[in-house]
Parts: sequence; structure tokens; C-alpha cells
Amino acid sequence: MEVGLNRYVSLDRDDDFIGKVALLAEQERGPARRLVKALLTGERFPATSESPWPAVGPDGTPCGEVRVAAWSPKYGSNLCLALVSAEVAGGPFKATTPSGETVHATHHAYFAEQ
Repeated sequence: MEVGLNRYVSLDRDDDFIGKVALLAEQERGPARRLVKALLTGERFPATSESPWPAVGPDGTPCGEVRVAAWSPKYGSNLCLALVSAEVAGGPFKATTPSGETVHATHHAYFAEQ
């Protein structure tokens, strides 16, 4: 659910499967985290990131992490996939790169969306 692939799992099935109860519970309450695509400020990244970066919400509290980031020729900007709290998903957040630079992230789309 947090990565947005729930459309590929039918929870209305009559049969049982491992994890069904947990998925039904998460569907009821909503995911605690969401995987989002975001545009990042800053200079063009020279290479794809290889380790997670900490992310903080607008109020400065930790909200998740950037899992991967890279330059996008299509958008002319750095893009990232970030796993952030559901409260922050859909809005702006900040991340700290391995070099210590703070970059601002602007929500672009949820992972499973175009």
C-alpha cells in the first residue's frame, strides 16, 4: 500500500493468503508511509545516489528518507524516490545529501502514478 501497488492485489478474494489480514488492516487505516517521486533543488547530481539520505518535513522533524536520486534529462532537474510519512507525502520536504547539502523536495507524484 505504501508504494501504491495495491491496485495489483485483490483484497476482495474469497480465498485466504499470507498477509491478507495485515493488508486489510492497512487498507482500513491507510499506510503510515508513502513512496513519492519528487523534484530536488540544487546542482545536477554527478551520479545516482547509492545510500539513503535523511528527510525532514516542513517543521524540521524526521519524516523518512530519500531512497534514490539522480539527474533527469526529461525534467531538467534532480529527481528522487523518497519513502516519507503519509503526513508529509504530497507536500514539500527537505533532504540532506551525503555531502551535507540540504536540498528541497517538491512532490511530483506518488510512485505508482505517471
